[in-house]
Amino acid sequence: MIIEIVSSVDALSEIINSKSEKGLQIASQQIRGNLRSQIERLRQQVVEILAQLEVAIDFPEEEEGIISRGEITTRMEKELIEPIEKTISAHSQRKLWMDGINTVIVGQVNVGKSSLLNRLLNEQRAIVTPIPGTTRDIIESTINIEGLPLRLMDTAGLRKVKGEVERIGIHLTEKKLAESDLSLVVIDQSRPLNNDDLAIINKCRKETSLIIINKIDLPSKLNEEELMAAIDGLSTVRISALTGEGIDDLRKAIRDRVMAGQVDTTSSPIAPNLRHTIALKEAFKYFKNAVFNTRGDSPLEIIAMDLNSGLENLGEIIGETTNEDILQKIFSQFCLGK
Repeated sequence: MIIEIVSSVDALSEIINSKSEKGLQIASQQIRGNLRSQIERLRQQVVEILAQLEVAIDFPEEEEGIISRGEITTRMEKELIEPIEKTISAHSQRKLWMDGINTVIVGQVNVGKSSLLNRLLNEQRAIVTPIPGTTRDIIESTINIEGLPLRLMDTAGLRKVKGEVERIGIHLTEKKLAESDLSLVVIDQSRPLNNDDLAIINKCRKETSLIIINKIDLPSKLNEEELMAAIDGLSTVRISALTGEGIDDLRKAIRDRVMAGQVDTTSSPIAPNLRHTIALKEAFKYFKNAVFNTRGDSPLEIIAMDLNSGLENLGEIIGETTNEDILQKIFSQFCLGK
């Protein structure tokens, strides 16, 4: 009962703090008990396998209770390991939809990072001045772009450090960049590409980066051949953060870049939170051990111990015990002693 209350409170908190429509859907599914139903189905499958094992262990003379090792291995892989693995992987998707996609705006000083943040937010969130190095700390805001929740982070311009405060700011930028799900690399077309631009591009992971050529309202001083060689096929959008030109194209490019990665908008919204995921990983570990021990001709008692341990971890998620379930299954499925 206490676990059910905790789960409901967790889900209610996530509904309140959700950053997207799909995040609301995921949290609502938890309130409705969809994850609980999934866990109960898994537990039922474990109990059925255990019941057959217990009969084979305790009543070896009963032919009906005998289960082949090949059959038990197949059942554990198909009915336990595969669905749990899929559910665990859904946790990372849940984090993106609930918390937002960590999106870092990076570039040299005065390339228009703060102007871009303000333009995407349609508000003056970051201070914009012609003085280099104005942004020293990470400025964060959440926005929904093309249905995707983005946690936008305006960062300190990357350049040679000119003071302790700026050094700290650049260190934070590099840390956020390493942790990001998406990086928006801003290049100023009104000045030639230089070594700092190239270093920033090289620091960004290609599969999660988008190159933004800013200040197209000004004459270009970029060497196009040099630029194309530097970005090496990365997706590119040309905009003016000052006038708003190209911003709609940028929004679409952000969605395309994210969707080219690992964000799944079509999968089932049933996804575990962190507490559930930890318990599922423990159960998964025991079920994998059970498969290993079954293939290795270990005693059936060892396999049953692994399955019981995994069952206990599943029970922790929904607050259920297991021993009575197994006994009931044994006596309902097998006519023992006749």
